Amino acid sequence: MKQFRTEEEKQQLDAELGKDVAGRRIIAERYGMTLSLRSCLMFVMPIVPVVVPTVLLLSWPAALGFCIPVISYPLMSKLIHPYLHQPYRVALQSAPVGIRWLLSTRYMRSVWRHHWLHHRYPKCNFNLLLGGDYLRGVHRFPSQADKRTMRKLGLPVD
Repeated sequence: MKQFRTEEEKQQLDAELGKDVAGRRIIAERYGMTLSLRSCLMFVMPIVPVVVPTVLLLSWPAALGFCIPVISYPLMSKLIHPYLHQPYRVALQSAPVGIRWLLSTRYMRSVWRHHWLHHRYPKCNFNLLLGGDYLRGVHRFPSQADKRTMRKLGLPVD
């Protein structure tokens, strides 16, 4: 699946990301299309302090409920991330039925905006699970100018 509109767009992102170790890891992992164990752990670490006590103090069903984000992050990256690099209407038309339904939800429209901001401002909004970037202190809300640009690009702006 194509992630960039042009080779120039890819080169510009590579130049920005190549400035530090984390950015070079993103390039090596094909911009989230493949994830190393280390990268998965980095994104799920904020919930570990909740999961471990839950496993020790509560029932296994409660612990399982807290483990859903652990499974969700790699699945979001592998299954959903490629569609976030397509125009919204194109993604809805090309996605399989289950993914199409998920992409059309209010939550995923928020993820779409969140992810677009990550590409516009590469030092924020890394997580495809909303909330993770709040915990990591790297969340960014869209400005009015960002929202105007998103509308021009055909992104879902509610």
